[in-house]
Amino acid sequence: MNEPVLISTEIPYNLQIINGKNIENKVINEFIIPSSISKLGYGCFYKCRSLTSINLSSSIIELGNDCFRQCSLLTSVTIPSSISKLGYCCFKECSSLKSINIPSSVSEIGDYCFYECSLLTSVCVDNLQFISKERIFMNEPVLISIKIPENIQIINGKNIENKVINEFIIPSSISKIGDGCFRECYSLTSINIPATINEIGDACFCRCYSLTSVTIPSSINELGNCCFCGCLSLKSINIPSSISKLGDFCFDECTSLTSINIPSSINELGNCCFRRCSSLTSINIPSSISKLGDECFKYCDSLTSINIPSSINEIGNCCFYECYSLISINIPSSITSFREGCFYKCGCEEILKMDKRIPRDCFDRGW
Repeated sequence: MNEPVLISTEIPYNLQIINGKNIENKVINEFIIPSSISKLGYGCFYKCRSLTSINLSSSIIELGNDCFRQCSLLTSVTIPSSISKLGYCCFKECSSLKSINIPSSVSEIGDYCFYECSLLTSVCVDNLQFISKERIFMNEPVLISIKIPENIQIINGKNIENKVINEFIIPSSISKIGDGCFRECYSLTSINIPATINEIGDACFCRCYSLTSVTIPSSINELGNCCFCGCLSLKSINIPSSISKLGDFCFDECTSLTSINIPSSINELGNCCFRRCSSLTSINIPSSISKLGDECFKYCDSLTSINIPSSINEIGNCCFYECYSLISINIPSSITSFREGCFYKCGCEEILKMDKRIPRDCFDRGW
């Protein structure tokens, strides 16, 4: 039903009449998607287990989350060059799907898109950039990737030849690194991001466990949510003055990060930005920042001192939660909002309790 976004609903067990008429079930393979449709919505063909093939018209620009999930008899589908996005779990558990094409128009592929497609052995990629042990990199100007499906054997008509991810040189034709592009590239140790890149997507280098260094060019102005979260070997990083925002969870669980210099261009630290940075001993907070977000330094149990500038007016929930080694911290008069649990079990808790401006719930376990 509906347009321009096609949606569907499972037929209730006892339903007999639709629009005043008895139900006349038709074979799903006879369904021709009208040209007025521009998007297939969430779970549109979910569990259509008798669907064997489908023609996607060039009017469609997006396939929603779970769109063809558990279409267990679907053997083939041609994705038109009008499509820009394949949603989360789009073809998950399509156990009869043997091959798929990914046109260069696609700039976003959701997680688990081809997960548990047990017969998928061949994929055709219009703009192939690189194949590593973990992922297939493709397309431009937005570089995207997919985790290599478990049984894949052939890419673009050839047997897979995996290359070492550290040999990948990002082409100058790339202007954006898409969401999750290098996620879980466990063997990636370093990467040079060229100056042609102006945007790094969310979770771009998430859980790159071996990544020790990365050079961020001044062409980039924001590090997205979860950008480097879980990079366990990352010891240091240079943030250029072009960056104005560090997203939520940006460096969460970077357990080897000992220090970081935040330039005065930064005006926002996201929630959980440095959470679980257990080796972080010091950090500077520039006067360009007005708020320390929720859980910003939670579990930074090696952090010994911090200077809070007078520009700060709020300390978020659980901000310094269990910072056991924190023995030196100044509380400027500019701070008017102390959120719950912000100093719970931090090293200078007893001293801070003497400051009558700080509410008692700041020392509680919090949320």
